[in-house]
Amino acid sequence: MGKGGKIALIVAVVIAVGVGGFFLGQATKKAGNKVTPPGMARRGDWPNPNPNQPPMPPPPPPEKMEINVEGLPSRGPANAPITILEISDFECPFCSRAWTTVDRLMQEYPGKIRLTFRNFPLQFHQNARPAAEAALSAGDQGKFWEMYDKIFSTKTMDRQSLLNHAKELKLDMKKFTKCLDTQCHRDQIDRDLQESAKLGVNGTPCFFINGKRLVGAQPYEVFKQMVDEELAKTK
Repeated sequence: MGKGGKIALIVAVVIAVGVGGFFLGQATKKAGNKVTPPGMARRGDWPNPNPNQPPMPPPPPPEKMEINVEGLPSRGPANAPITILEISDFECPFCSRAWTTVDRLMQEYPGKIRLTFRNFPLQFHQNARPAAEAALSAGDQGKFWEMYDKIFSTKTMDRQSLLNHAKELKLDMKKFTKCLDTQCHRDQIDRDLQESAKLGVNGTPCFFINGKRLVGAQPYEVFKQMVDEELAKTK
């Protein structure tokens, strides 16, 4: 190959490397811009080599959705002007943080809020599903919300802790233990996961306030604003 041919070859290689580097840089830049909503754990995120850059969440659903809460654990008046659906994972630290916010809402808006709940145990939380089983098993004895509060307030949900919670709540331990160990609410938890996915949920916590979606452990003020806006519509 002549001198001119070698120079042409070198130029072609340099151009190819430059173009390839440009597109690689653009792809990397786009990947780096992917963020998850604040205070939210997403299904499939963990283990993650870079937890600061989890996958982009799906497009948000319509502004207001029709939410069916029939048959779900519920606290507060059935005819309350505000219905909140909480979709949560007992082992999720963001859900624990949101629990304090929701508890404050319930106290500051007595009689105005009906709180309902769906379980959404994430696969990488080994105690999340047993905790969900425990809460539903306690619910069989009329104490779902007491177990809900116990788990979120203590952040303990290994088997022995769940049994201790049940004893403190004075549950029938034989029935509770059998249900916990046989996973008698497996189908219900699976349905919760499926129904939540239909709403576009893929992480926790997620809330629907009168059908309007709120993602993550948002500050109390964010919840309060949405509640106040909905209450204003009823006046």
